Amino acid sequence: MPVGSRLMLPNEYKQRALYLLSGKLRIGDTTVEPLSMLVFAEEGDVIIEAEIPSHVMLLGGDPLPEQRFIWWNFVSSSEERIVQAKADWKTGRFGLIPGDEKEFIPLPE
Repeated sequence: MPVGSRLMLPNEYKQRALYLLSGKLRIGDTTVEPLSMLVFAEEGDVIIEAEIPSHVMLLGGDPLPEQRFIWWNFVSSSEERIVQAKADWKTGRFGLIPGDEKEFIPLPE
């Protein structure tokens, strides 16, 4: 978003969020700093204004039909799959991140 630009977030979606990669935004009385995610109420107008040039990701849509389970960095519609992901992480079955092959973050206990 160029500096001074404004965007009305569509309110036709039940779930709406914004992630600010870089820049600085103002939404009402709130200043949004980089690497922040805001989740908005289902209804109501949201006007986003760029205070400086900003790179923004907008997310939205209808809720998924199944329940989601979240544990640490794992999200699934199956609790069993979360248990399997924990075991896979502990045993190193997840691939390393290209360019970051030296660091391994252990599974929280």
